[in-house]
Amino acid sequence: MFENSFIESLKDAFLSSNAKGQEAKMQQLRGGMDRLPKAFCDRLGDNITFGARVTRVEHPEDSKQSGNGTAGGGEVSQDAPANQISIVYETAAGDEVTVKSDYVIFTVPYPAQRMIAKSRRFQEAKENAIMEVRYVQVTKVLLQYKKRW
Repeated sequence: MFENSFIESLKDAFLSSNAKGQEAKMQQLRGGMDRLPKAFCDRLGDNITFGARVTRVEHPEDSKQSGNGTAGGGEVSQDAPANQISIVYETAAGDEVTVKSDYVIFTVPYPAQRMIAKSRRFQEAKENAIMEVRYVQVTKVLLQYKKRW
């Protein structure tokens, strides 16, 4: 279930094939669908941590109430603004690291997102989608012929 990547999910939504050709308004990014994640990498550079598993996300007000501000015991820079979100992740080596950020963008399938603890629920409709959406195995086969059969 966790093998569904962001780009695969986007392709499924972007390249809808419910009707044929132009009627379906099938679209593709010029230069290929991999340009989107590459653009993220180019723009974010070293701010992306690969091979890490996010275990907890804590809202700033909830950190103040709990009194620890680290959302799980990892090291946090003391000069980080107090109104930032805490993200706790586990490295490939098993170390727990806490970082703070202004925003969090979840780009994981819902089954993986369900495994991430959070100090505050999303809006009801979003929370319901996260809990109820199920992925199924699907195969698309496209054939092209020189002559109409």
